[in-house]
Amino acid sequence: MQSELGQQRLESRSPSVQGNSLRRNKPFMLLLTGYTLSVAGNGFHSIALSLWILETTGSARMMSVVMGIYMISSLLFGAVAGTVADRSNRITLMTTADILRALFTIGVALCIGLSPDSTMIVFALVAFTAISGLFHSPAMQASMVKFAGTEQIQRSTSLVNIMENIARVSGLALGGIAITWFGGVAAILVDGCTFLISALLIFLAGRTLNGANETVVHDEVSESSIEDEQPAAERSKFLSDIWSGILFIKNDPVARAVIILSPSLMLFFTSCLMLIQVVAVKVWQVNPASFGLIEASFPVGYLAGSFLILTLDHRLQRRGWFIFAGIFLLGPTFVLMTFSRHLFLSIGLIFLAGFMFAFATLLVQIMLRLRVKTEMLGRAFGIIGSLTSVVPPGGLAVSAYCADYFGPASTLMVIGVLLSVIGIFTFLFLKPIRDFN
Repeated sequence: MQSELGQQRLESRSPSVQGNSLRRNKPFMLLLTGYTLSVAGNGFHSIALSLWILETTGSARMMSVVMGIYMISSLLFGAVAGTVADRSNRITLMTTADILRALFTIGVALCIGLSPDSTMIVFALVAFTAISGLFHSPAMQASMVKFAGTEQIQRSTSLVNIMENIARVSGLALGGIAITWFGGVAAILVDGCTFLISALLIFLAGRTLNGANETVVHDEVSESSIEDEQPAAERSKFLSDIWSGILFIKNDPVARAVIILSPSLMLFFTSCLMLIQVVAVKVWQVNPASFGLIEASFPVGYLAGSFLILTLDHRLQRRGWFIFAGIFLLGPTFVLMTFSRHLFLSIGLIFLAGFMFAFATLLVQIMLRLRVKTEMLGRAFGIIGSLTSVVPPGGLAVSAYCADYFGPASTLMVIGVLLSVIGIFTFLFLKPIRDFN
């Protein structure tokens, strides 16, 4: 109880809460910059690793091994990583995870450069990199309240999502250029360097935040001090903490609603994105340039929706209704795509889908941060993240089979209808989401 009260006093007195602008919140901006750099650098790594696998093995099945590594790692270690994030100093955990990711990524570059036949070693290092990233993600998500304050959660979450998408798209684009000019090894080394820079920035963010808290009131202590002073008897065993996280999600109305909604939404939505690509080639018969425009339309729409949420901030009321509308209207949008025969109409519909997807997902993240207890956020994000990363591949496999058997347009239409059904289910039965204001 004492630690919870101390944490609440720290959050209430944090300069991040008192300030009206995130730009003047130095700890948050350091954290955001580090995270953005790591996402951009990861794009370099993704493209370079994919090209190396194809050039070395010539097998698309080997590409699926990498996807399987990330999926299995998330399934096995998601809940563990979330529990560690809740039991540890989150700043230290993020810094350590980034340093480990840097070392493993540099190891991948050395293996590719010095021993091109070391495929299994590369896969092992990729697995270690994926596991390290799992410990970084829930710690980052759970730290947002501490760094931004509850009054700035909507703005900070929107800003993080905007920068993440910009970094991901630009990282992939710049990665392709870097590989062309300097080769894949150099691109992967850049990724390792960005992780090191991210670790340094997050470390500085923690030091700056703790220093600011100490200047607010002399008798307060940092989060790490509060955690260190807890009696040993109050710290449950690790496996018990994992189980308590599962029980919390089962019993907490908000967490339970999100864990029902998010995997279901991602199950169908990722299938729709894949089917759009098939429809574009087989039905719309677009050329490569038009296909590129179609691919860019969704992230641009998502960024536009995120920016609108960021701009509206507290003026956006009845946020649960906007979540429902975003999910429900995705259905008719995908159905209309199956009837479209004009490129610009198709691009506009895909842009609209990305725009609504921002409301369907970003507001859910904001609700989770505001409604779930701080000490359980790591486990909540870890477990939900595991499910949302494991479920989509199954949906992709089923939708791909149906597309071959019934046609991509018909399959896309059916899944679009199912998305609207999920929206109605959310509104009728997931009361915590519907009532989110």
